[in-house]
Amino acid sequence: MKRRLAGLALVTLCTVSLPAAAQWCVAGDLGSVRYTLTCNSGASCDNADAGVRIGGGYQLNRYLAFELSTFDFGSATIRYRDPPPDGSIDTISVSGIGWSVLAILPIERFSKYGRMGFGRVESSRVNSMASGGNTHGDSETRLLFG
Repeated sequence: MKRRLAGLALVTLCTVSLPAAAQWCVAGDLGSVRYTLTCNSGASCDNADAGVRIGGGYQLNRYLAFELSTFDFGSATIRYRDPPPDGSIDTISVSGIGWSVLAILPIERFSKYGRMGFGRVESSRVNSMASGGNTHGDSETRLLFG
């Protein structure tokens, strides 16, 4: 919880890309994440959480910049109502890092951005129950654009 509050405070300070020094910049995003979960009968799902992205970069000129960022898409929880004491809980979380090139089109006081790069996404699913549990993780590199 403290980690999320610290991230929220930092993102609030960096809501818009702000110049930290001549050509350097910091950026942050805060949003809502909703996971698509299948909740069978006898289970309850909490599929929404806050998502945070914090990044920094360097603008080479008016038209080109590079950015490195880290993101955390929060977690989702499925609670199974198995007979006590073995009711289990699955927690799913996604986070990662990204590297991208930004093409910038300055228009008077504003700019339009196009992004292309790569992201390393890591997901984990932790199953907890009274008699033990297990963890499953996966990671992959994906193309980022937007």
